[in-house]
Amino acid sequence: MFVDLDDFKAVNDRYGHQHGDRVLRAVGAAINATVRDQDYPARWGGDEFIILLSSGDQRLAEQIGERLLDELRQVGERLTDQPVGASLGFVPLNAHETTEDLIGAADAALYRAKESGKGRFEPQHA
Repeated sequence: MFVDLDDFKAVNDRYGHQHGDRVLRAVGAAINATVRDQDYPARWGGDEFIILLSSGDQRLAEQIGERLLDELRQVGERLTDQPVGASLGFVPLNAHETTEDLIGAADAALYRAKESGKGRFEPQHA
């Protein structure tokens, strides 16, 4: 699952980069609190995160994604005067032969989520 914070530049512009870093740490903590012990979250770069789910079940991924979106809104409300939004793209791990294929498909799903209005979970299209 790819996670990209929506319009995060506005947080840095309004509150400064030090506060933006506090928000990013809180986002990381929210991700860690939301995923299961057998999942592997990591910061991918900037305001992007990746979560390797131990199960490729789309329904489970959607449940985790929706919980994460709720948690991130709360992070924003605690640390800024607006929710932190995120777009999520998901592909099952076993659906691709190479790591590059997997990353490309997850990235494509993420951008479909952003193009569809942001703040949502988007699975891989068949």
